[in-house]
Amino acid sequence: REGVVVTLTDLFARVEAATGPDRELDGALWRKLIFDPQLARPGNDWTLTPNLGRKKPRYTASIDAALALAERVLPGWAWMLRGSFAKLWEPHGKPPGNDFDAMGRSPALAIIAAILKALIAAETKVTT
Repeated sequence: REGVVVTLTDLFARVEAATGPDRELDGALWRKLIFDPQLARPGNDWTLTPNLGRKKPRYTASIDAALALAERVLPGWAWMLRGSFAKLWEPHGKPPGNDFDAMGRSPALAIIAAILKALIAAETKVTT
């Protein structure tokens, strides 16, 4: 899949379709949301060294990892989690309507879906 451009909408569809933890999806999330190609070195990047998969954050399996991802890509945002329902919203002082909720097959997948909804909305605002 190297060289394939993955959009936030693509990732959202994969998260919605996921039935549980998915290491390939963890890697796709990391590559899209965290990976900095400027810092890539052979042997130090999942896209170049697939056998490093065990070191990937387990976003789709762990509530803690999913919340750490939220803090990394949406710093300062508040969150609420009830079972497999997640809600993220911007901190005080922001206009209403900047909250994003999602259901998932697991709490971690719900958090990730809400993150992606927020990022898609931000991306759409920038391009319109």
